[in-house]
Amino acid sequence: MKVAFDNQIFSLQQYGGISRYFANLIQQLNSLEVEAKIFSPINYNIYLQEIPNNLKFGKYIDEYPFKTYRLINIFSKYYSNYLIKKWKADIIHETYYSSINFNSNKTIKVLTVYDMTHEVFLGKFFDKKDPNIKKKINSIKRADHIISISENTKKDLINFFPETKNKITVIRLGFDLFKKNYNYDNLKIQKKNPYILYVGDRNHIKNFKSFIKAFSNSNFLKANFDIVIFGNKKITNEENRLFQELNIENNIIYISGNDNILSNCYSQADLFIFPSLYEGFGLPLLESMGHKCPVVCSNNSSLPEVAGNAAIYFNPYDINSIQFSIEKILKDKKLQFDMIKKGLNQCKKFTWKKNAEETLSLYNRLLK
Repeated sequence: MKVAFDNQIFSLQQYGGISRYFANLIQQLNSLEVEAKIFSPINYNIYLQEIPNNLKFGKYIDEYPFKTYRLINIFSKYYSNYLIKKWKADIIHETYYSSINFNSNKTIKVLTVYDMTHEVFLGKFFDKKDPNIKKKINSIKRADHIISISENTKKDLINFFPETKNKITVIRLGFDLFKKNYNYDNLKIQKKNPYILYVGDRNHIKNFKSFIKAFSNSNFLKANFDIVIFGNKKITNEENRLFQELNIENNIIYISGNDNILSNCYSQADLFIFPSLYEGFGLPLLESMGHKCPVVCSNNSSLPEVAGNAAIYFNPYDINSIQFSIEKILKDKKLQFDMIKKGLNQCKKFTWKKNAEETLSLYNRLLK
């Protein structure tokens, strides 16, 4: 069996949950003696750097030269598909959504669908003319089979695309503790107080502003805790103005970096918060639990499916509910200990080995 992975997500992401997923998947498939390869001619993805050369084709660059991203991406897409055809793959596992099908119709195509965010919030946060929606529709239509990363995503997928009902398999993501060589003395933030950790984007879907407002409403939180924001996007002027208006600018610490830095952030946080309005899976929940960091999160979409009984839940549309949940766990040491213990047990249910074994089982069924 020869399984090819295309360039798409590795051209788009330097870091990120989706590219991490595929980098882990191909290494696990290799351990299961599957001949698999990632074809990403030019990329700037960190996770590709960490996998053996025999599992990938492509050249890593630190960053795309000014105004060249689109051209490089088009080149990588065409060349990737040319190489996959030449390699004569049995299965093409597309790593993201593309509006164009270059590959042979005879080759089995598998697509992983991560969430239905655009569809759920269409007309509210996303425009009907959003090109990402068209790409996703075309990818879904041409896929011979779809992997959904959660039961909730499967439910939403069938709701918006009823014709997919009989070609979906749920295979949940795995979890690991990043690199092993942690250096806890090397955390690049100057801590004044214990802190609440927020990780990732801060757009409308992620509901960051509601969390900030909930924090600012609490004299207890402002007096005793900081907020560490970890992400690739620096604090904007608009966000700084909001922090000043809420009188919490001195409580905010921004940091970015690799998985080693993120691991340190998780390990030293008193609480991890995930206030998102919608998630296809919610990998940061498991990351925080694995680092013995208690979790509070929204009670919607896939989050209860992933966190189970190892999180304190709140209504993400209710600022008082967010504030109450944060204070509840930070004021109760016994509850913190209990949530840490439950979190470590919850993590054991999600492994990359299990993810790869279930994916291989699907590949074998499709080739019969």
